[in-house]
Amino acid sequence: MSQIKKLNRNSFNEKLIHRYLFERYYFGNKSLRNSLLPKTYHKLEIKLIAPEVNSSTSNYRADLSIYFKQNPKKIPVEVKWSFSELTKQNQIQYLEKNNGFVVSFDKNKNSKLTIPQISINYEDFFQWVSLNVSNLTRESLSYRANIDEINANTQYWLVFLRGTAHPNFQRMLSQSSNSPFWAYEQNKTALKNIFDVQKNDLCIYILGKANEGMGVSDNPNLPLEINSYYTTKIKEPYYMVLKGKKGTFFEKGDIPINKRRWPHFVDFYITSKFEKKIILNKRGEFSKCFAESYNYGHGTPVSLTRRQWDSLQDLLRSTK
Repeated sequence: MSQIKKLNRNSFNEKLIHRYLFERYYFGNKSLRNSLLPKTYHKLEIKLIAPEVNSSTSNYRADLSIYFKQNPKKIPVEVKWSFSELTKQNQIQYLEKNNGFVVSFDKNKNSKLTIPQISINYEDFFQWVSLNVSNLTRESLSYRANIDEINANTQYWLVFLRGTAHPNFQRMLSQSSNSPFWAYEQNKTALKNIFDVQKNDLCIYILGKANEGMGVSDNPNLPLEINSYYTTKIKEPYYMVLKGKKGTFFEKGDIPINKRRWPHFVDFYITSKFEKKIILNKRGEFSKCFAESYNYGHGTPVSLTRRQWDSLQDLLRSTK
C-alpha cells in the first residue's frame, strides 16, 4: 500500500461556479453575459435566475434555471468543471427536452451530444475569485463554521419602505412574529446590494412617507414622516422561495415564477422597534440613502457606514 498522502487539490466546490454565473448573468455587461449564453438566448432579457429548482415532471434538479421575460418556460442549466462529466442520462434527456445547456471550462470535443455547451473564460473566473475572495471567505466562516467574530467588520443597511409595503410588513409580523422575513423586488440595480447582505449584518427597516410623487427625491432639506421603524440583525442572508405560501406572500395571487416581483428573501431578528409616528424636519445626510433605497426596487438595502448607522440611531431617538 502506498504511503504517499497528497493534499486535496480541489479547493472549490462546484457551487462556487454557480455563484460566479449568478453574478455574471445579472451584473455582467452585455458582451460578458452573452458569452455565457447560447446564441439563441442573446436577444432575450433575463427575468430571474433560480438555483436548483426541482422538476415537476422528472426526478431531476437543474443547477440553475433561467427565466427570460419573453419566455414563460424555465431554461435548465447544468454546471460542470468539465463537459465530460455530463454522463447521467436523466440530466441529458431533461436538458435536450427543455432546450437547456451546459456550462463548463472546457469545450465539447468528440462528443455525440447535441446539447449546447458554453465555455467559461477561465481568466474572467480567476479575476472574479480574486476580487471576491475576502467576501467569500468571510461568508463561509460566518455561515458554515458559525464564527461570528469574523464579522468584526459588520455591514450596516437601511431599507426605506412606503405605500403598500407598510401593510405587507405588518401582515408579515402578525403571521410570522417568531421568524420575521422580508422579500425584495426583482431589480437589477437592487440585486447587487441584496447579494452583499451577510449573516449578522445590521439592518434598519423604516416605514415612512415621503409625501411627494412616485419616486423619492434626494433633497436633504425636505421633511420625512416615519410611521415606525425596526432595527434588525440578519439571521439568514439571501435565499429564494419559489413554492408554497411564503413564495407568494407578497405577490398578488399565485402567479408564475417568471412573473414574480418579490422573489429575493432574507430572515432576521428584530432587536428593537418603535411603532409611533415621528417627523424628521430635514432628511439631512440620509436623503440620498432614502432615495436610493426606494427608487431602486421600492425598498432595497442601502449600505451605511458605521458612523452613519450610529448617527441615524441618535437622530431617531432624539426626534421621538
